[in-house]
Amino acid sequence: MPEPQPVDMNAMWHEHCLKAVRKFVMNAVVVDNQPVLNNKLVARVAAAVDEGMGEPVTEEVADKPMADTINDHELNIQKVSDAFAEQDIACAFVFPDDRETDDELKHKRIIAAAVPSDIVILDWFLKDGDSSLTKRALKSIAERDSSEKGRMRLICIYTGQPDIVEVTRDAIRALREGGLDFCEVNEAEGTAKGNHHSLLVLNKQAVTGVELPRKILEAFTGLADGLLPSFALAAVAAVRRNMHHIISRFPSSLDDSFVANLLITDPPEDVTELIRELFISECDTALGLERVADDYLNKKRINDWLIVKKKPDKVEEYELDNKEKTKIKINKDFVLALLEHGLTEDKVRFFDGMLHDFKDKKRNKVSQALHGGKAKAKEGEGQFARFVSLKRDTSATTKFTEEWKPSLTLGTIVRNLSSKKYFYCITPACDTIRLKGKKRSFVMIALEKPEGKPSLLVPVKGGVEKFKINTKPYCVRTFEFSGDESNGRIMAQLITDEEQKKTFIFEASGIGKGKTIKFEWLGEVRRNRANRDMAELNREWLRLGIKDSEYLRLAAKGYAEL
Repeated sequence: MPEPQPVDMNAMWHEHCLKAVRKFVMNAVVVDNQPVLNNKLVARVAAAVDEGMGEPVTEEVADKPMADTINDHELNIQKVSDAFAEQDIACAFVFPDDRETDDELKHKRIIAAAVPSDIVILDWFLKDGDSSLTKRALKSIAERDSSEKGRMRLICIYTGQPDIVEVTRDAIRALREGGLDFCEVNEAEGTAKGNHHSLLVLNKQAVTGVELPRKILEAFTGLADGLLPSFALAAVAAVRRNMHHIISRFPSSLDDSFVANLLITDPPEDVTELIRELFISECDTALGLERVADDYLNKKRINDWLIVKKKPDKVEEYELDNKEKTKIKINKDFVLALLEHGLTEDKVRFFDGMLHDFKDKKRNKVSQALHGGKAKAKEGEGQFARFVSLKRDTSATTKFTEEWKPSLTLGTIVRNLSSKKYFYCITPACDTIRLKGKKRSFVMIALEKPEGKPSLLVPVKGGVEKFKINTKPYCVRTFEFSGDESNGRIMAQLITDEEQKKTFIFEASGIGKGKTIKFEWLGEVRRNRANRDMAELNREWLRLGIKDSEYLRLAAKGYAEL
């Protein structure tokens, strides 16, 4: 029998990430001023753009055999279009006309088509021998993407220029001027990669139009190289594929019932919130039907990730609480055993069947091993903890629109600008609405310094503050706020200082103090976490004294006999 061939884990992992990319990427736009169609050079083009889709109106002026006459800069749009269609990607085209002198109009068309596209493909010379229009377009795309706080996109320069090094260097410079940066740059290969965006420079003669989509998808896969990125791409793709069905679940035939329920419900805003939650539920149903989490976050995928990424990065160890003080190494075998068997009553089962104690106080070593050290684990786990706990905050990763302002609600975190103390709003959400012109006292918990045991991490200007949430009644404070006349909520005001730094401010009166207190908005805890903390506060308020036999309590725990 022939020996089985070794499995190329790197190739398998790449295919896994590529599968997520293929599910996600739905559209591309190609911008070029020298298109060729049906074996004829299209020399004069008037671009008509409707909501980002370029529809060329052509005038055929030269009938020429394709293979003999296409030059280094011309684009075979038929082959490019067919190649993208074979990859299930809709491809739009924008053709700037060299005869048209209005660069502003050309720029507007390019940006209108580029903004909604997953992939943007630009010729380097969109005017005869001139790259200025391309550079301007790159800068504008970068400005829009950077304002999105993490817009996923691949930008490709598809050029007839033989020197892709110089083109790559100039393209990166234009994108950086627009606010995008790159952590990995290889000018010789024409590649640059950021956290959420990627640049690829290709020569038209080296990569044909037929090969173009495959090359681009391969480059896009670098943005999906991880457990969570590939899951997120597949999850968004699942919602996209089911979006028409999701919309059909909200027919106009339900409008009368929605309005009727809203009118007879107190408060009516609860029905609006219900519809929003139903929409989110339908999206979640789409993920379940497509089994996205089962496919992208299962044990097999995590095992592949551990192998391909050569995890753990560092071997850690801990001592058992026995006479010999036996040391257990947290290495690859330990991590794989933990993945396979999980924890059993504070013990980990090795593949040889042996059980070893693995108590709470030792488990941080797993993160240190995976991250490659204590400092990296601290940074990574802090980022994960903030992501899990906070719905939105003042960090650079949170996206806001120009019109959005925060309201004071359950889970809001603020800082008293005068006392520099931090507070956590624990007022029930239903008591934070319907306050038009009314004054209402809001219940808040004074956040404490953790003394090495933080339970909440909040981004602030210049770093991260660590807090302990103490739900004891003596930590409760109340402040009085006035409801907005238009929407009945306590709305923050946007303040812009001399350095153009923006801050959201709430104004309140301290109970019995009669003076205005300003609070800076810092973020909002996710609703399920806030509900849990409010429940903890309720338990503290509802504590009862000794109402039973203490001996019976001990017996129930197995510490005494009856």
